[in-house]
Amino acid sequence: MKYFFAILIIINTLLIGACEDSSESIFIEPTGKGTFRMINAIKAAPTINFTIEQKILAGANYRSSTNLYQYDDLDYQFNFDVRYAGSSFATLLSSQQLNVIADTEYTFLVNGSLENPSITIWEYSDQDANILATSFNIRFAHTAESFGNLDYYFNLSGETPVIGDVIGTISFGEIMAPINFVEGDYVLTITEEGLPNSIVFQSDVVSLESGARYTITPFDGGENTTGPMIVKYYSTITGVGAQNEGAITDINYPSTSEFVNASLEMNAVDIYEGSITASSIPWAADHNFKDITNEVQLPSGNDPFIYVPTGLTSPELINFTVGDNDGNDGIRARTFAVGKNNEFEISTYLPDRRPIDTAAKLEIFNANSNFNSVDIYVVEADTLIDEQTPIISDVSSNSTTGPALLPADSYDIYITQSSEKNILTGPIRLDVELRDVFSGIIFDEVDPSIVDLQIFEENQAP
Repeated sequence: MKYFFAILIIINTLLIGACEDSSESIFIEPTGKGTFRMINAIKAAPTINFTIEQKILAGANYRSSTNLYQYDDLDYQFNFDVRYAGSSFATLLSSQQLNVIADTEYTFLVNGSLENPSITIWEYSDQDANILATSFNIRFAHTAESFGNLDYYFNLSGETPVIGDVIGTISFGEIMAPINFVEGDYVLTITEEGLPNSIVFQSDVVSLESGARYTITPFDGGENTTGPMIVKYYSTITGVGAQNEGAITDINYPSTSEFVNASLEMNAVDIYEGSITASSIPWAADHNFKDITNEVQLPSGNDPFIYVPTGLTSPELINFTVGDNDGNDGIRARTFAVGKNNEFEISTYLPDRRPIDTAAKLEIFNANSNFNSVDIYVVEADTLIDEQTPIISDVSSNSTTGPALLPADSYDIYITQSSEKNILTGPIRLDVELRDVFSGIIFDEVDPSIVDLQIFEENQAP
């Protein structure tokens, strides 16, 4: 009996020891922290959500990055998902397991397509950074999927790039080792590999902040920009938890804008660029109420746009100058002439023309002057709005709704006074499919108790 009792004690001791060993293997003590973020490089994607162990960290739209997050140096599962318009649940795109190493920064580059996504991980050891107070650190990457191998030049302003100045040649999805640059004004030039005269991107003067680390990478230009390429930078200048990014645009592709006469009282006008003389010719003649011009290049200097009654050179109804930098931003704008009672002004916004695979887009600009704000209903076809809620409420005059994301379907659109069911216009039928992009403009009518809504499909080619 004594032997049996002794055996039980030994077995129990072994079991306790085994549990302790198992516990030690499960609960690993971290030795430090690593950081990570995600960049969305899928052209037709909506916002991609970035999660760690089923916890949502943030979302990022195309060409954008999430904040930089810091976690213990342990093993994690990262998920990437999107939401289709009309769905209550997210759709998983991809998962990635990663053992985070202390003092290392990770960037998850999500590229490819929604049907076939790809995750590329860029690593950056903090020990590789040797940044002085008078220098900054850059890693150049390549995320412009329409382009082959690219050469990168980063010269001080005033220096002409020559083939010997190439700081690196990389393919899509690749990133260079970090390079330190002394503080100063630089110009970024990107060319086809081995062809310094075949320039695909040339920046204006770029001044980056000393003591900071940057990732700089090009993307395809797309529907919202005039150039074939746009360059983004992502910086750790403000530290963990803060997003710091911006665009570097191509000086060879100025901004453009359509011009809309949205003032019922202004009547038809001629639009001149610069001063008006006896020999001046308007670039837009007999520009009537509700007319929309073709896109025109915006000046980057101080030449104003001048509106005068058609056939006359005075009085000046509107005289406005594009901002100092707006003309060089490479954007595609829409500019409205609005107002009444002989008080006319300009209102400008940037339509979101980029199609996405998960929804149709509808964006409406409210140019009416008789109602301070309106509600917009987008309901299933042949549905009354009595028991419905507006898709967008309190849209003030001279403002845009931003893009509403709709599933493929047939809809009726109504405009009402804010917080009321008094219909100002509608129903207006709209049939949409995924990837459609529509815009609308709310105009005044001669009868001030109603408005007019005009819907049109966006021209996606710059």
